[in-house]
Amino acid sequence: MSNDDFSQILINLNTALLSVDQTLYTVASITGFVLIGASLLSLANPHGTKTRHLLTLILGCLLFSCKTFVNVLSLTLFEQEARLAQDSSASLLAPYVHFAVTVFFLLGIVSIIKGLLRLRQLNSGEENAIWSGLTHLFAGVLCVNIQTFAHVFGRTAGGIVQNIIEKLFVE
Repeated sequence: MSNDDFSQILINLNTALLSVDQTLYTVASITGFVLIGASLLSLANPHGTKTRHLLTLILGCLLFSCKTFVNVLSLTLFEQEARLAQDSSASLLAPYVHFAVTVFFLLGIVSIIKGLLRLRQLNSGEENAIWSGLTHLFAGVLCVNIQTFAHVFGRTAGGIVQNIIEKLFVE
């Protein structure tokens, strides 16, 4: 298998993965809708605390509007919306870098969803739920904005690190 064949496989796989982000957002919205419904139904139930029901309602709303929530987190930390970059580079590494960025983007969405679901476990009294949830949220935002994070890291480190990152992530 030649390098060109492997590059074409990655380009085709990347094209197939581009629709997975919408699937993840849809699954998060359905999960959020279920949590919202469950919390509203449980409000009529006198058992349990109002704080528990309110937390489930808030997290359900965040999951329901997951795409907007991801963009808000990205705008807060990186002053730009979460998006996949266009493949504008003609270098030999372009298909590999673009595929890796797509995979990181999808892992970031999954991590944000997992963080929100982990925060829901605060209801059960787990001690590490808040830190685990916040860690997943932060790591997810970094993964969704991997190119911007790499550029910031490169500018901070300077020198050869900056040069390598600028060559890998052509904007």
